[in-house]
Amino acid sequence: MKTPIKSTKLCRLLRYRIHDTGFDYTINYTKSTVEKHLLPLSRDIEEDYLRNKRKLYIIGVSGPPGSGKSSISSILLQMLTNRGLSVNILPLDGFHLRNQDLKAKRITVQNRSYSLHELKGAKETYDVKKLIECLEKLHRGGGFFWPLYLRTIHEPVEDGLFISNQHGIYIIEGNYLFLNVPPWKQLAPFFQKKIFILPKKKFLKGRIVRRKQRGGYSRQEALMHFRRSDLRNINEVLSLSSGYDLLIRQRGKYSYEVIRYDPLPL
Repeated sequence: MKTPIKSTKLCRLLRYRIHDTGFDYTINYTKSTVEKHLLPLSRDIEEDYLRNKRKLYIIGVSGPPGSGKSSISSILLQMLTNRGLSVNILPLDGFHLRNQDLKAKRITVQNRSYSLHELKGAKETYDVKKLIECLEKLHRGGGFFWPLYLRTIHEPVEDGLFISNQHGIYIIEGNYLFLNVPPWKQLAPFFQKKIFILPKKKFLKGRIVRRKQRGGYSRQEALMHFRRSDLRNINEVLSLSSGYDLLIRQRGKYSYEVIRYDPLPL
């Protein structure tokens, strides 16, 4: 699970330390992003949650790879827990197929055949049926494990996060939550709020490559995977996602704005 460790002021930026499935790293946001956009968003979420009679509130946070889903989810978690609310982040990545299964399956992309392992991170490399089953369990109540992905071993682990209390706020974050194609479009009814992060594409390559290097890839391997798989994934998420309630649009390297509007296609 991704949780902020601490934050400190840095000139006009706010610096946060994030823990992400085995790795610590630092992120920066402008003071305006935090105070004028993310803080008000967290207050809106709190008000919606407190009005919810069932006291189970599920938020979907989606966007292309490298857009800042994990980081923004972590900031919202910190803001909400600071006000005494129970919040958990449940990442999509735990539903990756295992490496042995990815290596055994192939698909054709632009007239070339690839194993799913070569395209790891693409929408075809997830077990969506299992994800739907876990979301149903979350709604139904009762204890169960939400699987987590460990970047240290590059595999999902089944006994990731044990969920025993279906009261509270759950942030589901992942690239493909709002795709309007089957089977992904079956996810929409599970979310009380759907937030899409729209990044500036020029920042995505560097973020993705650095993240892969933290996980053990060489720079050459990370660049190769970006060209082969990540670029395709970015374009699919941007072109096929729809139905979200809020847009968090990146304005600069460290600045974002929240745009509220009725759900419309991207």
